[in-house]
Amino acid sequence: RVERELLKLALQRPELVSPAFDAYGIDEFTAPPYAAVRRAIEEAGGASGADGDYLTRVREAAPDDTVRAMCTELAVEPLNLRRDPDEAYAGVQLVAVRLAAVNRRIGEVQGALQRLGPGADAAHLAAVQNELWVLQQYGQSLREKGAAAL
Repeated sequence: RVERELLKLALQRPELVSPAFDAYGIDEFTAPPYAAVRRAIEEAGGASGADGDYLTRVREAAPDDTVRAMCTELAVEPLNLRRDPDEAYAGVQLVAVRLAAVNRRIGEVQGALQRLGPGADAAHLAAVQNELWVLQQYGQSLREKGAAAL
């Protein structure tokens, strides 16, 4: 739901989510249709490049009619709030999507760390532990500072 809301913002109000949105990887969108829309936005020049032809470029960048339809749907579907969206609302959506991606990566790294076991190469073990520490610190920063941590 949060990924969908962020994509709606990127299509309807790109000025609220750029340039941060453009730094998000396609892998941060877990549902394949949302990842495809993210890719189309990227190929259309990103949210930072939004102008009068932005939505047309996004639709043209979509690989097929299904993704084009999803782009149209997200571009017209109302946002999930009762007032006009602002930077604070956009920041909450940006942080939620990024924090979910960080948490997924933490889980992957923890799994890798467990698989390494006690006989692992010390340098490799240290690198994996360092990545885990960095991810945990970034996740904590996102929780504490919100969009300022992006």
